Amino acid sequence: FPGIGLRIMLLNAFQMKQSGSEPLTLLAIEDATERERSIELRKQQLMLIDLAHDALIVRDLNSTVKLWNHGAATLYGWTKEEAVGKVTHTLLQTQFPEPFDEVERKLMETGEWSGELVHTARDGSQIVVASHQVVQRDEEGKPAAILEINRDITRHKHAEASLRSSEARLRALVSSMDDA
Repeated sequence: FPGIGLRIMLLNAFQMKQSGSEPLTLLAIEDATERERSIELRKQQLMLIDLAHDALIVRDLNSTVKLWNHGAATLYGWTKEEAVGKVTHTLLQTQFPEPFDEVERKLMETGEWSGELVHTARDGSQIVVASHQVVQRDEEGKPAAILEINRDITRHKHAEASLRSSEARLRALVSSMDDA
């Protein structure tokens, strides 16, 4: 259309039968451009979310998975189709640094929570993650969903433990040399 650019139009045709006369056809044309652009934008945003290496999980207020990105599938071993609809803390057998109710209370009061969690992957291995969780609120300010971003720090935690162990052995060695 001149002046308004390319538009996506949806044409609906309905045939109505009238008694004693020929059928009447009703045509309705709807401009679906904005709806189609919105759908395309959402697809692009979901593709970008899947590019993240971190596990990005969106869950509802009952902790039911609503979105599970490629990073989560890679880290934990469950596909998006397997994880969506499951309760995250049950699926991942989450070990919290403090009681779950306390974590949830802080999350709802402040709008965010950060800490280390231990999760169990599909293969049974334990994964330590640095977790950052934020509350999405609706137009009225009520909690609507939770975005959970989990970064695998398992190797880092093992390296820290190994370093502490090496330092302790070195201190013991130096201490035994001082005693001699």
